[in-house]
Amino acid sequence: MPSQYFLQDDKVGLRPLEDADAAQLCRWVNDQAVLVYLGIPGRLTEGQELAWISAMRGSQSDVVLGIVDLTDGLLVGTVGLHLINRTDSHAMYGIMLGERDRWSRGLGTAAGMLACDYAFNTLNLQRVHLTVADFNPRGTKSYERIGFQHEGRLRQHVFKQGTYHDVLFMGLLRDEFNRQHTAWREAQAQRYGIELG
Repeated sequence: MPSQYFLQDDKVGLRPLEDADAAQLCRWVNDQAVLVYLGIPGRLTEGQELAWISAMRGSQSDVVLGIVDLTDGLLVGTVGLHLINRTDSHAMYGIMLGERDRWSRGLGTAAGMLACDYAFNTLNLQRVHLTVADFNPRGTKSYERIGFQHEGRLRQHVFKQGTYHDVLFMGLLRDEFNRQHTAWREAQAQRYGIELG
């Protein structure tokens, strides 16, 4: 495994964010086509993104990594575990694919698999959860492929693109993930040269 990647599979490598990534992140969060899927207001400056990278680097309750497309080494987004709760053993999942020409290629699903495997089998969390707006079927399908199950809905909870939309709650448990992805985990264990516990 290349040393610059914290985690990787055959599609993506995940690496720590660097200060030099701030300009790229700023471009993504100010792109309306990307921003519509995020729970942030947008109009962020490069300085604000730099401060956020620094805060994530020092956080005890967040793990945020850059997603690199292994076909060409391009940084295409970020994936993270947020609000990590060691007492109750859960975290909130979040992802941003900023490079629109890389959408629908399975990169987000691959990054999500790596992040969830890390959450469950390294951090020893019991549960990972997320929210997704009902107008994001591509994201929802990706989460379902990772193994997230639908758990609830907040009706007309967000106002986007001139109308109100429902927000869906999805969750995934450690045993569900490990059972569903046994072959993938075995391939990853071979990649890292370790044995599954």
